Amino acid sequence: AVPGASATPTTPSAAAPGSTRTAASPQVHGPNTSPRVDALAVHRGRTVAHATVRACDDRPGRLAVRAVVRRGSATRVARSHLVAESDGCWPYLLSFRLPHGGSGRVTVTLRLRDAAGAWSRPFVYRLARSRS
Repeated sequence: AVPGASATPTTPSAAAPGSTRTAASPQVHGPNTSPRVDALAVHRGRTVAHATVRACDDRPGRLAVRAVVRRGSATRVARSHLVAESDGCWPYLLSFRLPHGGSGRVTVTLRLRDAAGAWSRPFVYRLARSRS
């Protein structure tokens, strides 16, 4: 965000009779920066995992999500999208199926892509081994 720029759109107020009224200036953004994942917590069931994600971007709009879930040699790729109503960081809940087969630790690698095509850095979360 640009210092001094308003995060909420402004609307012109009613002008007094005889004065000129100017339209609200459009919101100004600097160059696009990559979105980022600030936090990720994953809760695992038998076949489905639920992830709480804190996604951040400098502009409102759609964020594409790509989650690669690995268990041993088995891999599953899940794709989804999030919609940010305004710039900043927002919590989201994602659900995805775990890969069939494989054994051992489950690893979730999450990336976000904004509307301008900028990718976030990979965020890796490793779940503890299942006790069952």
